[in-house]
Amino acid sequence: MQGILLLAVLVAASAGWFEVEATAYTATCEGCTGTCKDGTPADWTKNIIAVDPRVISLGSVCEIEGLGSYTARDIGGAIKGNKIDILMRDREAALKWGRREVKVRCIEVGDEGS
Repeated sequence: MQGILLLAVLVAASAGWFEVEATAYTATCEGCTGTCKDGTPADWTKNIIAVDPRVISLGSVCEIEGLGSYTARDIGGAIKGNKIDILMRDREAALKWGRREVKVRCIEVGDEGS
């Protein structure tokens, strides 16, 4: 079933916009190191998202409908399949965001491995 889900997300991604579940995190959350998977500092002003690299390659630039362009630089333990985690300024902003369904399209596909 998971393979079918990932295939469906990949097919949708190649066609343009696709829906993902978006949550939010901060660079100072419990268990966070302040550094992204690709080695860059987790700086919320740089529009960073955490992704499942089997679905969205690290290094990809993705447009989130209504928010703008974000770069896939991080991963997360709970980010599996069609989920993303948006790096936010602080805990209050992350909690205010909550959990939402958003539309995403990758405008530049990265080639960084997981």
